[in-house]
Amino acid sequence: MVDALFGTGLSRPLSGDAETSVQAVNACGAYILSVDIPSGVDGATGEVQGAAVRADETVTFQNYKPGLLLFPGREYAGNVCLHPLSEHVPGVETTLYLQEKEDVAALLPPRPLDSHKGRNGRALLLVGSEQYTGAALLASAAALRTGAGLLTAAVPRLVKPAFSCLPEAMCSPVGSTGTWDRESCAAAKLLLKDRQAIGVGSGMGEIGDPSLLAAVMETKTPLVLDADALNALSAHRELFGSLHESVILTPHPGEMARLTGESVRAIQNAPMEYAWNAARRWHCVVLLKGATSCISDGRRVVLNTSGNPGLAKGGSGDTLTGILTALLAQGLPPMDAACAAAYLLGASADTALKLLETRMLLASDVTNAIQETLGQLFRDGKREN
Repeated sequence: MVDALFGTGLSRPLSGDAETSVQAVNACGAYILSVDIPSGVDGATGEVQGAAVRADETVTFQNYKPGLLLFPGREYAGNVCLHPLSEHVPGVETTLYLQEKEDVAALLPPRPLDSHKGRNGRALLLVGSEQYTGAALLASAAALRTGAGLLTAAVPRLVKPAFSCLPEAMCSPVGSTGTWDRESCAAAKLLLKDRQAIGVGSGMGEIGDPSLLAAVMETKTPLVLDADALNALSAHRELFGSLHESVILTPHPGEMARLTGESVRAIQNAPMEYAWNAARRWHCVVLLKGATSCISDGRRVVLNTSGNPGLAKGGSGDTLTGILTALLAQGLPPMDAACAAAYLLGASADTALKLLETRMLLASDVTNAIQETLGQLFRDGKREN
C-alpha cells in the first residue's frame, strides 16, 4: 500500500474523507510505504494532531524532514530511506543533519602506535556527593572506556572510598565532607590546571560556591556542564556571561526549561529550535537530550536517533558526561565531540540489548558495551577506507 495523500506542508488535523482514508490504510494489513512523510504527520515538528498513517517504511527525498526524526512522527515513519534528487540544490543551505554511524567513525581516528597516556587525553571530572556516589563512578568509568588516557575524579572526601572499585581512575578527594560545600569548591579550583577537558555536574548536589563554575570556564578548557552544574547555572544567571565556544551544555528538557525560563512542554514541542537558539544566544554547544537528541553550535543542528527506551533510567546522563569529557580530552572539537558522544551512548545501549531487554538495561551495561561499539566503528571505518 502506497501512502501519498499529504506531504510535508500539512499543519492541521485530518478530517472527513482524508481521515477515513487514513484509518482504512492503517487497517488494511498490507505493508505500507509512505512517500516523503506519512500522511497526518507534521513535517516540521513530528506532531500528530489526529489520524495519521502508520507506515512500515517512508521514502523521503533530498533531505531528512524533521518530522521523520522527532517523536511522535518518528514512530509513525517506520524505516526511513533517503533518496537524494541531486548532489546540491543551488541557493539552498543545509543546516539540519542526521548523525549516522559513518559520520562518527570519521571523527575517531585510530591511535598512533607510539602513543602514551599523556597524549591520549588528560581529563578531570568534578562529580559525585555522598548521596550520589554512583553518578561519580558511572561518569568516571565511561570516560575511561571511551579512551581518556589519564582521568582524575575530584570528589568530596567521603566519596573517595567508593573509588576502590575503579582502580584505573585517579581520585582526588576535596574538602572534608560528602558535599560540594565552599571548602570542597575551593580545593577543586586547585586541580584545574593542565587538563585537556573537564566535566562538571554529575551527582554533585548543591554547589556551595558558584564561583567554581566561573573558575572552570575562565580556564577556557573544553568543558561539559551537566546536571547540578546546569542547576547552578540556572540559579546564578550572571554565569551565562562566562560561557564560550568550548563549553558543551547537556540538558534534558526539564533542565533546559530552567535554563531558558520556558515550559518543558514548549521545549519538547520544538527541541531543534530551542537547541539552536540557545547555542546562538550563549555562544556554546547545546546537546538537548531526548529520544531524539538535538545538538547545535548555533550554525547547524544535528539529530541523533541511536539508542532505545532502556536509556530512560537514572545514570544515562552521567555516562554521557563521561563519554563526552573523554572525547574532548582526546582532541575532538566541541561540536564533533557532542555528536559523537550522543551517538556512542545510544549505540552502546543498542549493543547492550543483544543480551538484555530494555527494562533490564543499566547505565553500567551501556558503559560495558562501549568497547564493542567503538571496536565495530573502527572495523567498519577500515573497511570503507
